[in-house]
Amino acid sequence: GPNLKDDLWKSPWQEPGQYVTFEMDRGGWNNVRMSLELVFAFARATGRTVVLPRDEHMYFPDPGVQAKDFFKHAHGFADFFPIWDMHKRGTQPLVTMDDFLQREAYTGGLGPPPSAPLQNLGYRPLRDYLRGLGLDPTNDAVFMPKVNNDGRSHFLAFPTGKDAPVISNQTLTAPTGASLELVERLRTFAAGRTVLPFDGSWRTAKVVHFASFPNKGYRLLTHFYTFFFFADPSMDRRIKRFTRDHFRYTDEIWCAAARVLRLLRRDAQAISPNMPFTAFHVRHGDFQFKVVRVSAKEMIDNTRDILTPGELVYIATDEKNTSFFDEFREEFTVRFLGDYFEEAGLADVQPNFLGMIDTIIASRARIFVGTWFSTFSGYIIRLRGYYGTDRDSFYYYPKKKFVMQSDDPPSDPFYTREWPTAWRGIDVE
Repeated sequence: GPNLKDDLWKSPWQEPGQYVTFEMDRGGWNNVRMSLELVFAFARATGRTVVLPRDEHMYFPDPGVQAKDFFKHAHGFADFFPIWDMHKRGTQPLVTMDDFLQREAYTGGLGPPPSAPLQNLGYRPLRDYLRGLGLDPTNDAVFMPKVNNDGRSHFLAFPTGKDAPVISNQTLTAPTGASLELVERLRTFAAGRTVLPFDGSWRTAKVVHFASFPNKGYRLLTHFYTFFFFADPSMDRRIKRFTRDHFRYTDEIWCAAARVLRLLRRDAQAISPNMPFTAFHVRHGDFQFKVVRVSAKEMIDNTRDILTPGELVYIATDEKNTSFFDEFREEFTVRFLGDYFEEAGLADVQPNFLGMIDTIIASRARIFVGTWFSTFSGYIIRLRGYYGTDRDSFYYYPKKKFVMQSDDPPSDPFYTREWPTAWRGIDVE
């Protein structure tokens, strides 16, 4: 769990009455989670209060079992992560959107107040109100950074402290007074990108608003740890620990996964004593990357050297037709989440949790084989990184099969996989 020293740390840039507001990413759940981590990492690093959006309908394409009702429930992020805990611990202040609007917007603190009273301010008018403030060049209170291109062309660089020299493109090219070690780290991190200095409106605006407005160039779909550069390495490690320690799924989700894991290990040991299981994540349904949509036989042929004949293979997938995996059944004992539905009591679990349960189960396998390009596979590997089993993770796409065995620093396109810099060495102080 979180350590007290981290919880008590205060940002050097903290100013009273500063906020971060954000719009939920319109992609699938793992894209939403990535943007959420990014918003919270920014808030923690800068000492701003996070304004939580109202509950919304989210898109959960994984796994197939609950495809029929993804839109049944509106959700807030507290349904998935125990985020109010960090508020209670004093680590990261939070406020609900309605409290924020009453406190700041209707009092004129952000510029013109919303045109409708709070109880009539619906999803679209609220979204357009915040965007309107951000797009108004005369409004200094709300800054809506134009960060797009999935963080592939630029990144935000934090100096060592409040009065330290700003880090800019100048630091990359003609460093004056910057240490060689800092310049080397910055160049490696940049990987050809442009520096956005953490300065100006990033620091002074009352509200930094992250919009999800891709066709106008406002969308940030990338990992927090490939987008935020910290000149102070200890701050970098601290923000990575903050994300690891506070963005874990709720106990309800973990306990449901633990019930399945117990049954899965029982079934694996029935095949051979002390035999762990192997897991695959196969994203197949609506995935836009055709190069990884291959047959089950190809998946097996591409990974045969790392599999044990006859072992139990757990498959997390959005493929509803399980006969697609018949070739697996010819060589292995195959299990899906649906096989444990009754025995693990999953009928009582909120259907949108099932993809998260799948993630946790796959993260505990002996060997994990993922789908290249999938942020769902990526997150399983990040969890494995936190447990120290990331090197036993592979992809069935031959060109990328062994990327997790390498220590290469993050490079373009950044978001298609997770990188060991997110977890390795982050507990050193």
